[in-house]
This record gives sequence, structure tokens and C-alpha cells, in this order.
Amino acid sequence: MEKQVKYEKQERINQSLIHSAQAGDVQALNKLLSNNTPLIKSWFLTNKTVPPYMVDDFVQDVLIKTSINLHRYNFECRLTSFIYNIYKNILFDWLRGEKLLTDELFEFSESILIDDSETEYIQTETLTERKNELKRRIENLKNQEMKKVMLMHIYQDLSYKEIVEQTGLTESNVKTLISRGKDKVKNNFC
Repeated sequence: MEKQVKYEKQERINQSLIHSAQAGDVQALNKLLSNNTPLIKSWFLTNKTVPPYMVDDFVQDVLIKTSINLHRYNFECRLTSFIYNIYKNILFDWLRGEKLLTDELFEFSESILIDDSETEYIQTETLTERKNELKRRIENLKNQEMKKVMLMHIYQDLSYKEIVEQTGLTESNVKTLISRGKDKVKNNFC
């Protein structure tokens, strides 16, 4: 309960600083960013995919993008949720650039494991945990052919044609298995 009171107090302070920063007060913007820097840094430090020597650069990127986009903040969500989305976008852009995250895996894991209304509650969740949960759901599929095709498409980043070549299935069958598999995994109904 004490933690919740502290969090709500910080949000009130943030709201006041946001109004001032959006009106052009540079000191308010600096205070707002410095208040949230430790939280942003903790997100990167708890993410096992980010090399520790790059954390400060990533934090700086989040702070810059937050200050650039603060005029878009409309008070419909908590500031931490707004900043977390910026953090998430920067992280995923980097992971894609490093080939550690395929577009298919990113989009699929986003649609299954992230509910925007709960963004503030997943701040310490790591990409590894999300990938593990997604893989667990796929591996729990009862249809072995569906499971194999899903793993090939999402984790090996194979195209439909490459899967057809390796499995001997028709392209139509591969597309159907992947589509139905995604639905089952999204609903956690194996």
C-alpha cells in the first residue's frame, strides 16, 4: 500500500511537470526526465539482451525521444506507460537491427503477450521471458505438424516456401497450419 501511495505521489508530480514542460519550461522538462531516468535505466538493466556497456546510450535515446514527443502525451495513461512504449520501441528496433528479433516474432509476441492497458505492470518483464512464454505456448500445441511449422516459421524465420521444401506440405497447408496455430497460441488453447 505504501508503494502505491508513493507511486501516486510521483505521478502527481509528473503531471505538474508535464504541463509546465509542454508549455515550454525547460527546467520542468529536465526535472521530469531526471526523475524518470533511474526507472528507464532499470528497464534496460533487467533486460538480459542489452549489453551493459550500451545501457547509458539506450537511456539517453529514450530521454531524447521522450522530450521530442512529450507534446503528444495526452494524460490518458500514466507517464511511465508513455515512456515505457518509447523504451520498448527503441529496444525492439535495436533487436531487429542486431537480428536478435525477427519481424514475425516481434509482431506475434506483441499481439499475444502485451496488453497496452497493462503496460505499466510489465516494466520488468524481459524479452527473454516473453520469447520463452511464446515458445512454451507453441510447444504445448497438440498437433505436432502445426507445432513444427510454427517453430520453423517464427523461430527459424523460414518463409512458407522454405517450409514447403523442408516438410513436403503444400503451401496452402502451411499457411493454414500457421494461421490456426497463431489463433490457438493467442488464446492459449492448445
